[in-house]
Amino acid sequence: MLDGGDTTRVAMLLGQADELARRLGQPHLTWLIGYSKAGLTLMQGDLVQAEAEAESALRLGSEIGRRLEAMAIYSEQIREIRRLQGRLWELRDRLRRAAQRPRVDPVHAVLRYLCELGDEEAAPLLDRILEYGGAAPPRNMAHRSALDNLAVAAARLGRAELAGRLYDSLASGGETFGHGAVAHHCGHHYLAHLCVAMGDQARAAEHFEAAAEVHERRGVPLMLAESLLDWAELLDSGELGGPKPADLREWCRSLLAGRGALLLDRRATTS
Repeated sequence: MLDGGDTTRVAMLLGQADELARRLGQPHLTWLIGYSKAGLTLMQGDLVQAEAEAESALRLGSEIGRRLEAMAIYSEQIREIRRLQGRLWELRDRLRRAAQRPRVDPVHAVLRYLCELGDEEAAPLLDRILEYGGAAPPRNMAHRSALDNLAVAAARLGRAELAGRLYDSLASGGETFGHGAVAHHCGHHYLAHLCVAMGDQARAAEHFEAAAEVHERRGVPLMLAESLLDWAELLDSGELGGPKPADLREWCRSLLAGRGALLLDRRATTS
């Protein structure tokens, strides 16, 4: 259901499941639901509440003997929160240490966040992942998230050949959302960035427009804001038709007010 971005329906079902778990006195179920709620709240754009829920899930997971799993889930959620807050740099050293164990990270989240930081360790990590066949993730629950994160790496590091392969793998998923501990943007967002890496700006603009439509329809404001900003930057050259970049940034600013997403706030106020 979350694949389609139906956050309203997912929130209702999680609320019902939480009530049932508490009535049954099942702390393990309460923990599973707790970190799922944190991921959903993050997707809905409430960073403060998402962090509080993630911390609560970490505490409960630790209390019931699931600390390793709870810490892994919390780590991925807090990375995305810190990224949006413009504070990802605080986690640089931890990410670099984690990069030494790439097989422990089946969704390639560490790679993605090192790329977001522009860290020099990102390219060698991508090369190590490709060496052991990581460009074709196993068909399991981590598959879509791994493709999304590889797409970020291919785009950020300018790997056009890899971008082409990933585009083919993601092409049918434009309307859907990858998700795990953290929900990702819809597929069109990543397809747009892959097109930029391949030098096809016109097709990239089409995907950014489609991503904005999906994100607006599904009520995910920070994802919408980020797609709008990326689209505006593509249009800044004046070589493509489409909305005025200034109008996209103004729309973006209306979405960001009071959300504490400083990474996006800064981008929305520059042209």
